[in-house]
Formats: sequence, C-alpha cells, structure tokens
Amino acid sequence: METTVTMVRLYLPEASHSTRKAQVEKVLHLLRDQLHVHGVAVLQGLKDAGSSEEPHYESVGDLLRRHPDPPLIIEFFDDSPAAAEIRKLVRGLVPNSYAIYWPATWERAASKAGGTGAVVAGA
Repeated sequence: METTVTMVRLYLPEASHSTRKAQVEKVLHLLRDQLHVHGVAVLQGLKDAGSSEEPHYESVGDLLRRHPDPPLIIEFFDDSPAAAEIRKLVRGLVPNSYAIYWPATWERAASKAGGTGAVVAGA
C-alpha cells in the first residue's frame, strides 16, 4: 500500500553538547511521544554548511582528533498537512535550525515473517 507523505530533514547547527542534548531530547519527545510521527532518525553531520564561521579540517583524521560537536540532522515523515504543522513546532524548539522537505511515497512492504516494514521513496 502506498501513501503520499512529506519527508522533513531538520538541520540543527553546531552547538555545545549540553545545549544540543537538551534540544534533541525536546524534539524527539515531541515527534515520537506526543505527535507519533513515522520514521524518526537522528544523523550526525560533518560540518555546518549554514554557518558563516566554517571550521577548517585538513583531513578526516583532523576532524576525528578535534572532537567537534558537529551539526545533527533529524529526519522524519508524516502525511503532508501534519508534516507542515510539525515542522513549524519543531523549528520553534530549535531557533537556529533550518528544514528541507519534499513529497515522498511511503510504501509498506510485507516482510518474510508476515509483518510489514516501511520504505520511503523521494518523489
């Protein structure tokens, strides 16, 4: 079964560890526990592309040795009207964030065990 959804990718800029942890906990609580959105994932970026002060890394080894607190990416999907409202709520929790979103198709695939899995494809 296919459903049209909106995929949202929210970028959280570089921040101190304690600030970042509090922001991510608030966002995940809102997305998973209150709004019950589908497909929530948290990814780690290498550097903040939206920053005017870009860190200078000479190599991957340099990046790993410096132990930076890189940007995080929170990704989720839901039906389109809900995703638009959710995106506004989430961005209110993280003031310097920015979002990218696009229409996608959510396809529930049957697994070998008889249950269902989910596949999301960009449109």
